[in-house]
Amino acid sequence: MRTLVTYFRMALLVVTLLSIPIMAEAQAGSGVARERDSLINLISQDTSASRLAALHYQLAEKYMRLGQFPKLIDAADKAVSYSNNCKDYITQYKAHLLVGDCYIMADEAANAIQRYLLARGALEKKYTEENKAYRDRQSENGVAKNDIKDLERPMAEQEIDADIYAKIGNVYFNRKHYIHSIDIFSEALVSYEIVGAKDKELNMKRNLAISYFMRGDNESSLEYYEQLLEAYKEREDWDNVRMIYQRINECAVAMKDYDKALKTNRELYNECIAHNNVRESLNALNNVAYAYTCLGEYEKALKYYKQLIDTDPKVFGDDGSIMAGNYTNLGLCYQNLGDFDNAISALDQAEKLRTSNGQLKEAAAIGNMKTLIYLNAKKDIHNAELCIGQAEKNAVTSNDNEAMMKVYGTYNEVLRAKGDYENALKMYQKFLDIQND
Repeated sequence: MRTLVTYFRMALLVVTLLSIPIMAEAQAGSGVARERDSLINLISQDTSASRLAALHYQLAEKYMRLGQFPKLIDAADKAVSYSNNCKDYITQYKAHLLVGDCYIMADEAANAIQRYLLARGALEKKYTEENKAYRDRQSENGVAKNDIKDLERPMAEQEIDADIYAKIGNVYFNRKHYIHSIDIFSEALVSYEIVGAKDKELNMKRNLAISYFMRGDNESSLEYYEQLLEAYKEREDWDNVRMIYQRINECAVAMKDYDKALKTNRELYNECIAHNNVRESLNALNNVAYAYTCLGEYEKALKYYKQLIDTDPKVFGDDGSIMAGNYTNLGLCYQNLGDFDNAISALDQAEKLRTSNGQLKEAAAIGNMKTLIYLNAKKDIHNAELCIGQAEKNAVTSNDNEAMMKVYGTYNEVLRAKGDYENALKMYQKFLDIQND
């Protein structure tokens, strides 16, 4: 049973969706109310099932605009009842669809799906009736029963049916039921391909690509993204081309296919340069550098990270996070090449940027990296202790448990290396306290 809270939430959602100024909205609401009253008057004077079906559906639409959802559902159900009597299946379909959308706004997924399925059923009943009438006419004209073929369903109707199915797929997707959303979107895709609804076909492929990615099936996701890439290139839809390149990169990285990630981002970089999209070209360069890092080609990665660092920070237009990330990655490349002095120098720059921008959790993580280089690579316990002390302050100030656990774990290692077992034990106890909290 629907509660008053549910209806109140639905009403708030409708109000939120409206962007008309308050005075204009009040005037519009007054006009809709007059139209509602006029429909109620017409209904009271009519006896025709077909006209009553249409009038009740129109009334339901007015209630939707007024946010009067219990009355909307009542009017729509009456439209369904009258339309069933007069076999007006189009009105029946529209009434079920309207109530389904209403339930979506109320976050009542099961009821929404039920109404959407009833809307599909209404369209199916329409086709069944028309097909029977067609076959009867053929038979009356002397065509042998076995030679009579079914009436071809109108393309527009098939597209409408697919639209409803796509709505059901969205319900499942929004609730993270990706197995079901994949099944539903696949059915809708087939229909869109049959009727030649190209834009909707592309939209379904994108929905499928995302659904597969969310399920962890990166290969299937990649297959759809590559289809989309070719389609958008043919349309010269460069904004979507760039977006799809980025999604392909995400799939490639998730699959640890860094050669593909490298190829994808080089193509993306060229695409961005061709259309003077500087910021996205830099993001592509960063992804190229990351791919080289993952491939163990640190010298090549260094080249790109240095190029990014030499870029005017204003181009990035962020809070310093991107530049700090570039310095961090540069430091990690130097570390992997065994150039520990340059690694620490780069990490120092990253730590300063994080600290100056109040990103203390990230600053603590960088301090932890520097500590481990001093401790394990340079055997410099003095500087290791200084670094981890600062990292502890940043971690505690950030109040991030994960950051504090990492710092206390490393602090324990430093103090044990120093021979200060009493304080090392205290750090380990702090680590355990957070872990067990």
